Amino acid sequence: LIDIRTILPKTILVKGKSNEATSSPLTALDGKYIGLYFSASWCPPCKQFTPKLKEAYENLTSAGKPFEVIFVSSDNNEESFDAYYGSMPWAALPFNSPQKAELSSRFSVKGIPTLVMLSPDGQVLSYNARSAVMSDPTNFPWEGQAESSANMQQMLIYLGLALWILYRMWCFMNNE
Repeated sequence: LIDIRTILPKTILVKGKSNEATSSPLTALDGKYIGLYFSASWCPPCKQFTPKLKEAYENLTSAGKPFEVIFVSSDNNEESFDAYYGSMPWAALPFNSPQKAELSSRFSVKGIPTLVMLSPDGQVLSYNARSAVMSDPTNFPWEGQAESSANMQQMLIYLGLALWILYRMWCFMNNE
């Protein structure tokens, strides 16, 4: 289990009904499913996915589901961050947060957009919740795809090694 509070800064940006972002303690996340949304304003696939995630988020929170998204930005400057985050109704790490690198590493984020879902107790439910949101946003909390991209990469490395060994054996057997 992952205690997200040990990775996140002591405060995050949270939006209220007025859509104004204010610093809030991490206790605002207690008891909630958390979606870590790795994204950036310059990323075309992110700009396509953000409205779909926003619609799902608004439907779920208006239905009383204990859910919060935390935007983890890869924007290059604060102006871009502010403009992009302005279109989002959820929480965010402050711009240029040093915790971004640790979160990206911990959750094996290799590209954006990426949505990682965590249960209220810190269990990773999905490293690829983006696919679940795109295919069935009503199937909250989007469990079932908890194989990390790191595990997939490791499997591909082993497969490549096995193929190389087979090739070398074939060469040896054929005196090449």
